[in-house]
Amino acid sequence: MFRWDVDASLTGFPSVSESGTDLTYAIGVKFNFTKNIAGTLQWQQYNDVGSDDTTGKADVRVLGIGVIFRF
Repeated sequence: MFRWDVDASLTGFPSVSESGTDLTYAIGVKFNFTKNIAGTLQWQQYNDVGSDDTTGKADVRVLGIGVIFRF
């Protein structure tokens, strides 16, 4: 689950806002390079963020890359 808020404004027009809660999904992998260092790669999808009537609606895809250090 994720909560989204969209604020849109255009000079000379009133601002609009929309918010909602929807499902999200992701897939990821982790690779341990050593006992103390790992790398991660994750892809996440957010569907139908926004409103067709006011802010416009879009799907958002995020690709994340990370490094984990263990002490």
